[in-house]
Amino acid sequence: MTERKETGVFYFMKTKIKPIMPSLKEKKRYVSYRIISDKQMNENIVNNGVKSYVMKFLGELSYARAGIIFLGQNENSGIIRTSHNYVDEVKSALALIESIDNNPVNVFSTNVSGALNKAKSKMEVN
Repeated sequence: MTERKETGVFYFMKTKIKPIMPSLKEKKRYVSYRIISDKQMNENIVNNGVKSYVMKFLGELSYARAGIIFLGQNENSGIIRTSHNYVDEVKSALALIESIDNNPVNVFSTNVSGALNKAKSKMEVN
């Protein structure tokens, strides 16, 4: 008897999905930032404030294309992961933040890195 080829859904269930080549993966950059303020603010309030200002500056579509993810924050500094194409826009948005939760603040980016460990080490030094 001849073997019958599986087609349709069963064929795709048996086949393995090829991994994405490294040259096609999204290139990430890690922007570390520092906040200068008179008051000590809660981490959630700072994250929400920075998110809203970056969203307002970039718009929803560019925010989604930039792939912005807030990774970590300690007292007055944090790290944002973004696409390599939107680093300058994210840095500009951070520089334009004037107040968070009605507290005047000054936000500036301290470092841009391609490796998370390097961004964390630079954040701890500053």
